[in-house]
Amino acid sequence: MSELDDFIIQLNDLDKSLTSRVAKEALPGIQAVIEKSISAQTEVDGTPWEPRKAGKSKAGPLLKNADSHITYQSFGSLIAVTLSGTDVYHQKGYKSTPKRPILPDSGVGLPKPIAEVLTKAAKKVLSETLK
Repeated sequence: MSELDDFIIQLNDLDKSLTSRVAKEALPGIQAVIEKSISAQTEVDGTPWEPRKAGKSKAGPLLKNADSHITYQSFGSLIAVTLSGTDVYHQKGYKSTPKRPILPDSGVGLPKPIAEVLTKAAKKVLSETLK
């Protein structure tokens, strides 16, 4: 058999759970990207959050505990990142609460840092699968 035939056999025998494995592999990287953006006081794509209004008594970083209000899970090929608590009001903005998105907007597409994590995870899983 030729190398091409061997490769075709490997492709045909790919594990049906490939996308599930990619999701599990990507999850820690996605968490790291989101936590980094919270620390940087930016949206995941790098857009800075609206600063605190002048005259506010609180000092220090905005939404400093937001990372403790996020859960990360993978369900098969799906990745669920859920925000809870009062930080939810900042995701879209509410009344006098300014918009400071913590998680990527699902209707806009993947921010580059998240896409890079998914690509890296997919390459790693595919490489391991084809060995």
